[in-house]
Amino acid sequence: MADMHEVSTAVLSSAAFIDHEVKGDLLFTQMMADSVLRGTFFWVLDNTFHEIFYYFQQKYGQDNPKLTKHFRHVKQTLIVNMRHDAYEHAKKLSANPQTAVDLNRYFTDIFIPVAEQLAADSDKFN
Repeated sequence: MADMHEVSTAVLSSAAFIDHEVKGDLLFTQMMADSVLRGTFFWVLDNTFHEIFYYFQQKYGQDNPKLTKHFRHVKQTLIVNMRHDAYEHAKKLSANPQTAVDLNRYFTDIFIPVAEQLAADSDKFN
């Protein structure tokens, strides 16, 4: 439970950063149409992934070399899947330009499955 609280904090912090500092008063589709803003958006997604990933690696893998090795093996798959999900969600949200986008929900939908997978893997090895 505490792990999901930590993950939730990181996810909502990233969503707030995008909402206030990157998107601002723009519509989601306007932000995604600007290459610099879109690049920053996906950069924040990657950083959020790494923050969550390293949280689990530091908390559970430090004393468990088998888990650390497992995390190294699944990291690439997890980040590719996260990027694909993020891109598909963004494409779906951009289909209707006037739709208001809840970035907290967007980030939660992307990252909670990643955290759940890492938590399940941690449980499996501990």
